[in-house]
Amino acid sequence: MDSFDAALLRLKQQLKVTEDKEVAARLGLSASALNMRKKRGNFPTKEVFALAAQSPELGVDPDWVVTGTSSRMETDDKEEAYLMQCYRLLSQHDKGMLLKIAATMADVANLSGEEIERRLGNYNAGRKKGKK
Repeated sequence: MDSFDAALLRLKQQLKVTEDKEVAARLGLSASALNMRKKRGNFPTKEVFALAAQSPELGVDPDWVVTGTSSRMETDDKEEAYLMQCYRLLSQHDKGMLLKIAATMADVANLSGEEIERRLGNYNAGRKKGKK
């Protein structure tokens, strides 16, 4: 796979689309213009950076799309890299939910066994009160 095709595939992943014409439309290009660039090996770098700046809600990482590496966060840990790849595919709403879950898990991970038991005891006592 040449660098144009690899970058195009990364952009499709970021945009959650499958067709070249969908990518072209998002970049403000015609399908034929993107096809001509593809034939010449001239990736629309400027357009990708413009799209990322104009539509941050899309979550496009232009550095990752163009180069295959991200300026946002680089890691050698394969599991962490996989998590980041999955995270980038989520909607903004789902990203927010995942961050809340991760924060809760991090809080629990830092609690002592005694504190967890105390909190669970309080939680269970509250549930029993509510059932009466």
